[in-house]
Amino acid sequence: MNLKITVLGSGSDPFQPSVIPFNVGAVTCGYLAGVALVQPGRSRRVKAVVRSGSDNAYGVYLSHMLFIITLTWVGWGRLSSVIPWPGLCVATVAIVFPSGIALTSVLARTPLAVPLTGRTQVPWRRLRRSPPHPAVLSDPDRLTMGTGLEQQRNGQWR
Repeated sequence: MNLKITVLGSGSDPFQPSVIPFNVGAVTCGYLAGVALVQPGRSRRVKAVVRSGSDNAYGVYLSHMLFIITLTWVGWGRLSSVIPWPGLCVATVAIVFPSGIALTSVLARTPLAVPLTGRTQVPWRRLRRSPPHPAVLSDPDRLTMGTGLEQQRNGQWR
C-alpha cells in the first residue's frame, strides 16, 4: 500500500489539520443559517420548517443508516446499472430523509423519546381537529368575522 504522508497529514485522514478549519467553518455557517432563519421577521411557515428540522435532525442522524442498509439489502445498488449514480443518490436521499422523519415522529411519542430522538416525549395528536366550542358558534358576529387567526391579524379578537 503506497500511502503518501505529508506535513499536513495523510490524505485519507478526516482529522488532518487542513480539514479542521473547514469543518469548523461549515458547522458555524450551518448554525448562523439556522439563527437567521428564525429571526422575528420570518414567516410562520419558515419558522415551522426550521423547528421541524431541528426537532427531527438527531433522530434522522441516528436512523439514516437503518434505511440505507435496508435499501441495500433489498437490492437498491443493482439499480446503478439502470439509473445513473447521481440520480440514484438523489432518490436515496428522497427515500431515507422522509423515512427518518417519519420514524423519529413516531418514536418521539414513546416513553423512550429522549434517548431515541433527542427530544422530550410528544403527546399523540388527534387526527381530526376538535370542533369549536359551542359558545363560539352561538355568537353570530364571530361567524361573520372569519377564523380566529384572521381576527387576530385584523385586531378583531375579543
